[in-house]
Amino acid sequence: DIVARGGFTLLAAEEVAGKTAWLMRLAEAVITGQPFMKQLHTIRGRVLMIQADEPLQDSEAKLRLMELPVAMLEIMFVDKFDLLKIFEVISSKVYDLVILDSFTYGLTDDRVRVTDDAFTDRLYKLRKWFSEYNVAGIGTTHLNKPFNGQARQTITKHDIAGLSTIRNATSDIW
Repeated sequence: DIVARGGFTLLAAEEVAGKTAWLMRLAEAVITGQPFMKQLHTIRGRVLMIQADEPLQDSEAKLRLMELPVAMLEIMFVDKFDLLKIFEVISSKVYDLVILDSFTYGLTDDRVRVTDDAFTDRLYKLRKWFSEYNVAGIGTTHLNKPFNGQARQTITKHDIAGLSTIRNATSDIW
């Protein structure tokens, strides 16, 4: 119910809300075949996390704090997502689930921001590849800062950082 083969899910939340830790627990469930969050059916499979949001030391510390073996999760650390490399990973079908953390950092560069059409185009490409090769994909993004600077009471689709078309470029949003 969270992410399915051929699907491309977007997980959007505030900065430091726990998106990466949540994804590590999802990876744990897929790797072990145990129910996610002790209640959602999970099919066992191989997982790769492509990490552009935090350095190796932070990820290892998080895994230790969560009492997960550091070697349990295959993590590729990058400054930016290389779409050709991601295509190779998806098309190889070696992995059942590919996690991209985070779009906000990994898919932007000096020429492309989350508010540009080119950013959404990159998401559409990823969605197409996940669907075409029947591999599950999930990635994170941040929410816009609250307009008035106060704590957010509710979250709507309009809170996702970037263009409104971002939500159309993925299969599902959590």
